[in-house]
Amino acid sequence: MFVRGCSVKDILTLIGADVQLKQAAATNGGEYEGACPFCGGENRFRVWPKTGRYWCRQCNKKGDEIQYIRERDHLGYVDACRKLGAEPQGTAQALRRAARPPAPPLHSPNALWQERAREFIFDCQKRLMDSAEGERALGWLTNRGLSRETISKYGFGYNPVDKYEESFMWGLDKKVWLPRGITIPWLIGGEVWRVNIRRPVKSGDSNKYIGPAGFTNGLFNADCIQANLPIVLLEGEIDALTIQQAAGDLVCAVATGSTSGSRRAKWIARLAMAPQVLVAYDADENGAGDKAADYWSGTLSNARRWRPLWLDVNKMAQDGVDIRAWVQAGLDPPAQELQAETEPTIEPVIIKTEAVFRAHGGDRRSEQFKSNNCNTEKIEERGNTAAMVEIQALMAKKALWSHETARLRTLATELGITIQMQRHDLTSGEVETYTLGDCIA
Repeated sequence: MFVRGCSVKDILTLIGADVQLKQAAATNGGEYEGACPFCGGENRFRVWPKTGRYWCRQCNKKGDEIQYIRERDHLGYVDACRKLGAEPQGTAQALRRAARPPAPPLHSPNALWQERAREFIFDCQKRLMDSAEGERALGWLTNRGLSRETISKYGFGYNPVDKYEESFMWGLDKKVWLPRGITIPWLIGGEVWRVNIRRPVKSGDSNKYIGPAGFTNGLFNADCIQANLPIVLLEGEIDALTIQQAAGDLVCAVATGSTSGSRRAKWIARLAMAPQVLVAYDADENGAGDKAADYWSGTLSNARRWRPLWLDVNKMAQDGVDIRAWVQAGLDPPAQELQAETEPTIEPVIIKTEAVFRAHGGDRRSEQFKSNNCNTEKIEERGNTAAMVEIQALMAKKALWSHETARLRTLATELGITIQMQRHDLTSGEVETYTLGDCIA
């Protein structure tokens, strides 16, 4: 008789290495939630350590540790057991049958789903552009730097109310929830693969993006991929379009929808076509973006981590960073430029900046710049565009943490420049002049 069970590592540790999980309940040994590693659905994935089981409420993938490895790595039962360091059990015939990997081809959602999704997208587009209720949502998008041209081109819309629709309308067996929020369609090859909805939730709420069930694990903006064009790989659609707007002639910016999205052969093959892939996942404090970036760096030989200077790309843009220059700094220079590169001889550069200092308690230090006379031309001549962009970004911020001031000092020293600053303590009225870097004027 065929027996599936074998002794393997803790399921929470196993899956937690791929996606970030947090405790949702403490009963019956605990229940943990997170983004689904298979469909990318946010917080629809559940793990129960006591029973060693997982289940996604969106794509319905479920099973134990062995099944998880089979689904994730497209392995048969025997290979999955061995990868987990366990001996497979069962008859020879059963083991041969179980060794076949469960890897159905990836395809777009069913025809009914796509038909209803198109109707929903079109209705939401009209509400965003032509109604008073969509005006606030449109303002939210433009405040994040997206132009009206980009908003229109990529089909953004607005759904004004939470509602459920009957399952038959979408070709599913359960009612479909359509939450209030900004709609973002994923169109690939003329088909609708997904409709993501950015909900108006409070800061810190992990359920910011939720879309109608039944979507398929796609890759946002995949149609822009060309064999000779570098790719920037991001988590969110708005981050991707921030780069597409600023540097669409230099790169193709795509989004996976979550740290675990798009991990399918179809998308991996497309990404592998590019001469270079910059993985610009979020710079999360918990390291989730870095951990997910490791997957792509290990999967694609043409990929490397290009970490945002802080939080994410759109936040950088809002803070005044030159996104185009930041992207250019991450790209490999052409071979002829490498051959012609020489070490420039540049005299020291002085950057003078006045600042106002206000203490906020703890380690927080806020420096609001009254003037910024950065001489960045000299920095650029030194051939360190990435450092230049980072300095510009830090100087453009309205508030600096102590570690950011330390970073500014490091960059100034590396470039051989001096940043002179005047800090005014509003509490005592004292004025302190200090310098970052060791260059002498």
